[in-house]
Formats: sequence, structure tokens, C-alpha cells
Amino acid sequence: MSEDVLKAFQIGMENEIVSLKECGRLTDLMKTAVMNRDSAVLKSLLEQLSREADRLKKIEERRNESYFRLCRRWFSKTVSFYDLMPHLPESERERTAALYRDLKTEVIRYQGHLKNLDDYVYTVTGTVASVLETFSSRNSGGVYNRSGHFPSDTQGGRSVFISAEL
Repeated sequence: MSEDVLKAFQIGMENEIVSLKECGRLTDLMKTAVMNRDSAVLKSLLEQLSREADRLKKIEERRNESYFRLCRRWFSKTVSFYDLMPHLPESERERTAALYRDLKTEVIRYQGHLKNLDDYVYTVTGTVASVLETFSSRNSGGVYNRSGHFPSDTQGGRSVFISAEL
């Protein structure tokens, strides 16, 4: 029985690594879509990422269940991975430890993908806000009139329009 549970745990880690890599790939593509202001591609990528996140959640739940079952084989409660390792069959320890390291590495890598996207969006948002602040302080003094222009407009009647899309 414990061999089957250990195999399920290892397969769960392998599947989770693959899913995290896919999430990272999609996140990188999202950054490109944001940079290109391609809202159609971004929408498609968000849908794909949402499906992959659901898949990842199910994989993680199955992996956790197999881990809890492994722990119950030798302990009355859930223990740390490092406390469990000496109880695993010696022939499977190295493979299990390698998968665990790879999973931890992939989680950190995916966090980096998310941080990279977050930093880019934050920088772009700050830049746009700064430009708009500079422009609006130069043209302050009123709201648009009925024709859609600033009453004190000295730039030949040009209005400011901001796209609702990216």
C-alpha cells in the first residue's frame, strides 16, 4: 500500500511541476500581451491561465492527500517532509527528494514570473499616472465644455482621451 501512495505522491509532484511551468509560460506571454497592448490576446491568456490554475489546484489537492496518507503510515499526524524521508524505502528516497527540490524550485521560479509581471504593470501604471499628472497640472483650470474641450485650451481645441482598453 505505501508503495502505491508513494508513487501517487511522486506523480503528484511531477504533475505539479509541469503545471507550474505552464503557468509561468502563460504569465510571460501575458507580459508580452500587456506590452503590446493586445487586449484580445490578454483575455485569451487569462482564460487559459484560469483553467491551468484550476488544474493546478486539483493536482495539489491530490498530491497533498497522498502526502497525508504517507505520513499516516508511520505517524499519527502530518510531519515535515524531512521527518518523513527516513521512513521511505531507501530505493525511492533520492528520486522523491529530487522531485521535492524541483517542485520547490519551480514554485520560486513561478513567483518570479508573477513578480516580473507585477513590477512591469506597476512601472507602466506609474509612468502613465506621472504623464497624466504633468499634463493635467499644465491644463488645470476647468472641466471640459460642451464641445469636449478645456475652456482655457491653448492647444488648438485638442481633448484628452484615454482608452478603456490596455
